[in-house]
Amino acid sequence: MDNRTRLGTLGGVATLTQLLRRRGGPDGKATLDSDVIERVCGALSNGTCHMPANHRLCGAAGGVAALCDVLRDYMDNPLVCEQACGVLWNICADAQNMARSAELDVVRHVVAVVRKHLADEIVVCLLYTSDAADE
Repeated sequence: MDNRTRLGTLGGVATLTQLLRRRGGPDGKATLDSDVIERVCGALSNGTCHMPANHRLCGAAGGVAALCDVLRDYMDNPLVCEQACGVLWNICADAQNMARSAELDVVRHVVAVVRKHLADEIVVCLLYTSDAADE
């Protein structure tokens, strides 16, 4: 069993997704340090790459909404946004997650990040990721 499979079967995908959903700041935004969020998104990106079971696990744990919140709350950090978009790209291969992304208008969040970081190299990744809605 590879590590991505184990991440899903041992509850790691759901746990990492729950970390993204933590709120509690006075403004209702995330309270975790951006470096932590970047690493959580990176682990989810790796763990959901070509892993349909993990796509569903992440979605069932509220992953699409959590990642939209990450894009909003950490918009000033292009590395966090890049990782969050990578996870969205992966998990939206699942039809239910894609439908949820449409409900939450994920493309609007991605476009806002692109506009914020037009001068950054991340724009190429974000534009590519936003094509997930077309598949």
